[in-house]
Amino acid sequence: RDGQTIAQKNIYNNYIKKSFQLPASPDDDDDRWFCQRMVNEAVNISMADNPGPVHINIPLREPLYKLAASETGKPKLIEVTKTERSLPESEITDLLKQWKGCGKKLIVAGIKDANDTIDRLLDKMANDNSTVILSETTSNVNSNNAVKCIDPTLDCIPAGEEKVYAPDILLTFGDELVSKKIKAFLRTYRPKEHWHIDPAGECIDTFKSLTKVIATTPEYFLKTICAETENKNEFKNLWRQAYRQSLNSRDKLMESVPFCDLAVFKILMGSIPDNSNLHFANSSPIRYSNLFVIEPDRKILVNCNRGTSGIEGSISTASGAAFANGKITTIVTGDLGFYYDSNALWNKHLPNNLRIIVINNSGGNIFRIIPGPSELDELEEFFETRHEMSAESLATAYAIPYYFCDDFNSLEKQLKVFYKPHEKAVILEIKTPAKESAELLRDFIKMQKNNNGK
Repeated sequence: RDGQTIAQKNIYNNYIKKSFQLPASPDDDDDRWFCQRMVNEAVNISMADNPGPVHINIPLREPLYKLAASETGKPKLIEVTKTERSLPESEITDLLKQWKGCGKKLIVAGIKDANDTIDRLLDKMANDNSTVILSETTSNVNSNNAVKCIDPTLDCIPAGEEKVYAPDILLTFGDELVSKKIKAFLRTYRPKEHWHIDPAGECIDTFKSLTKVIATTPEYFLKTICAETENKNEFKNLWRQAYRQSLNSRDKLMESVPFCDLAVFKILMGSIPDNSNLHFANSSPIRYSNLFVIEPDRKILVNCNRGTSGIEGSISTASGAAFANGKITTIVTGDLGFYYDSNALWNKHLPNNLRIIVINNSGGNIFRIIPGPSELDELEEFFETRHEMSAESLATAYAIPYYFCDDFNSLEKQLKVFYKPHEKAVILEIKTPAKESAELLRDFIKMQKNNNGK
């Protein structure tokens, strides 16, 4: 309990793949060799199977100043040969027989990077009328055969017919899902078989129906299971009909919707530059994004800080991504997420390809949307964090170019200059009405449910 100290060893144990403790005083060649070997292991583990973070703890002793750099030369790199986990032929035969013989198959993709091989295989599998593919913006599935707006589609399933839309086999891969509705649906109407593809072989049972963990890559397994079938089942057509109905309902509402969060997201999703990176902050932004479709040919990679799903750290993550990839990288965040991570702007390496869009509805508008808090008298005082702050003051403090809009005309005007080349990162603040935005989103959800007797 000394000043500025915490119990550091294994502090991140629940969130990382492995923790490493370097020697406190690497005074000889053996210690320095051991440090290099451990750092190599840490980097290699972070990239193996399901890539993820590792923790390297570096103890420091007083005095911390007047330290001389050691002459160790160029660090040694220990490479790991990449391998692919294959399945026994007997297992492949059994799985393929089950897959081909099933009349209702559902594939759900969670968070993952863009992958052309997976897209091609999913397109081929979608030729089977008994196969449905569900994806979210963060799934980065660039296929026109996927149902991409999951929540609105589920709302368009006719009342009393939910079991008809339930799969017999569920195949999942990738990380977390944003949609609570698909989790509730699949936990209520559980498939007879749930196969989860996980290169590390982790037992992920999100839907409480897991029957098989397939410890290989999605590319390998989809290639193995992908087979031409002549299944005349209408399972895919049922889901596609509900999907089209959801898009039609959305488009009909959007024809007359005033300036609000929903309208802003529609415009933004169509304005992000092709071949760029797009980050969403948590809470409202990532949920709104899943109401719209990014066309596959635009090649936009979508990311979001899911997992614990907090609003902290989104600007920092997007800044690091922009610095690393060199592409135009847009972070779309709510006002609270922006203020929570405003220290990310205090960075002399903030790249000029970073574009920050702040949707300011003066508080945590998510609490006006979700059931529970929206019905409480204490909403504004204890849940929503009402404020009258503007991003302009922070932009001025950090000498970052700043643009503002609060209606359709000014948004269109500012977007034209926002994505032009700048010498620094750029902030665009979009002011939207809180109450009206929440009401219009609820109207959108209600419209779809009413159309189906729900």
